[in-house]
Amino acid sequence: MAQFTGADNEREAWCSLNVSLICGALLSALFLLAVGGFPEQILGLCSDDGRIVQADTAYFQIVAFAYLPMALSTVLSAWLRCKDHAAIPFLASLGAVAANTGLNSLLIFGKLGFVWIANSICGCWVCWCKARI
Repeated sequence: MAQFTGADNEREAWCSLNVSLICGALLSALFLLAVGGFPEQILGLCSDDGRIVQADTAYFQIVAFAYLPMALSTVLSAWLRCKDHAAIPFLASLGAVAANTGLNSLLIFGKLGFVWIANSICGCWVCWCKARI
């Protein structure tokens, strides 16, 4: 995208954006299908401990739904940076970090009365997904 934008070739820049969006969506969908069908096997590549694999399976399946929006936002952020609008992706990333930090404080550490969900995998995936989307 940056090459075509720098060369003022708008047609090819748009084609590059389309290809990037399609590839990101396809890879996200492929990963979602793999995680939906074989979560234990995929997690088994990272850990031999059955308790860890069992605990992380639900988290892994839920977090996989955030990969499509994340892929699309990554491609669109790159597009905006190529078009000299780097402040927009920067501010969006800064907001995501602030949201993740705040949600971690509430939902993982149980601040402000959110003790019912503190220290749980559920709190962790909620924070992660909300901050990414």
